[in-house]
Amino acid sequence: MSDPSLPQYPEFPAAPPVYPVTGPAGEVGVPEPPVKPASLKRAVYFICAGALLSLIEFAAAIASPGPLRHTLKVRLPHDTASQINQVVDSAIIVLGIFVALWAFLAWANDRGYNWARITGSVLFALYTLVSLGSLSILSLLTWACGLGAVILMWRRSSSEYYRRPR
Repeated sequence: MSDPSLPQYPEFPAAPPVYPVTGPAGEVGVPEPPVKPASLKRAVYFICAGALLSLIEFAAAIASPGPLRHTLKVRLPHDTASQINQVVDSAIIVLGIFVALWAFLAWANDRGYNWARITGSVLFALYTLVSLGSLSILSLLTWACGLGAVILMWRRSSSEYYRRPR
């Protein structure tokens, strides 16, 4: 019995019915989540390694910008010290963005987002073009991590996982 002096609210609709899922042999149960293939797991490890190498490069640039400044003076001999300092500051910011991008793409690819695979592949191609002039060991290792990740993300087993229904 409801009190007529209180406002009357409509009843909440009932939850939608849950229907059992049947497998190929007619068995009833809840479907298992798709298993992440080993190739995708290894790709994510490569992406994490690339993030770590970028973090090391970022920390080194912050702790000791002298080598970067010297390299820029050699490559840009007509620029003033102020211009070189601006380029160094910009490079440090870009390195920080690289670290964040690597980490974000590791997270997104680990969850199987296809857009993350495509974005990572495009960024790897851009990184390849940009790093052609820089042949430091650290940048070469970072590039190798990106190459390994791209190859593993586009393997057949990984592609099937990216295409799975959500």
